[in-house]
Amino acid sequence: MLAIGAVVLAFLLKALYMVISYLIIRLGAQMLRDGVKGEFKFEGAGGPGKASLTSASPGLLFVLLGVALAAYAMFVRQQVNLDIPSNLSAAAAARPAAVAPPAAASEAAPRAAR
Repeated sequence: MLAIGAVVLAFLLKALYMVISYLIIRLGAQMLRDGVKGEFKFEGAGGPGKASLTSASPGLLFVLLGVALAAYAMFVRQQVNLDIPSNLSAAAAARPAAVAPPAAASEAAPRAAR
């Protein structure tokens, strides 16, 4: 049950990245269609490469950032770790927490008789 929950959470995180990147790209495309102008300089360096956008429209910047976020969502692996104690048996894991163990039920009967 825990494994399914962790996998679902990892999937939802990637889906959230994709939705946000779609909205950013859509905003950038709308800015390009409307002809929004802006003056700015955007520089980035990563490892051996370096990139620069100078005097481009803000819509182009939003499209670029949205595509970068979508690429991050698709290519970065989300690692799911589950720490389950080794002494936890399958029967104990399947038993609901509200059910008392048999030893606790047998101890309650002698106390009531006293």
